[in-house]
Amino acid sequence: MKALGFLILLVAVLSSVSCVESPAQVGPDPCDFAGVTAVDESGNVTAVDPEDWCGVIPQSERLVPERSIPTEFTFGPARPNPTSGPTTISFGLPSADTVSIYVMAPDCAIARILVFGFHEAGAHSVTWDGLDELGESVPEGIYRCRMSGSSFRCFGDIEIRR
Repeated sequence: MKALGFLILLVAVLSSVSCVESPAQVGPDPCDFAGVTAVDESGNVTAVDPEDWCGVIPQSERLVPERSIPTEFTFGPARPNPTSGPTTISFGLPSADTVSIYVMAPDCAIARILVFGFHEAGAHSVTWDGLDELGESVPEGIYRCRMSGSSFRCFGDIEIRR
């Protein structure tokens, strides 16, 4: 039964994924891996790719505390990034929404579904352990992380180093 539930979830997410979505609707091409916003484990942004993530904070500031309610949708950056182990991805919702967050491999295939469901307004985070849906370590490379809600879509890149 658990396998059937996962299969239904995967079909629902896959039906919403397209590597040829209109850039006017979602920003950069979801498979256009451009650069990486570098963030250390403490959340300090050390290098910014301007087309990476949404709501990236200035270098001198820290990430929003977990208890804050943001005034707009935010996504990322992942920390640490680049990483050889787990990385934490922050996201903020100004109002309750159904959210999906998944990681796409360099070939644009879904590597891992991290979030799929309803979330209350506020600051949230999810940790990706660098594993795919089968529980195997993904190879070294740049992976695209995508977040979408009812009126929001954003992408960010995560560099995996082994």
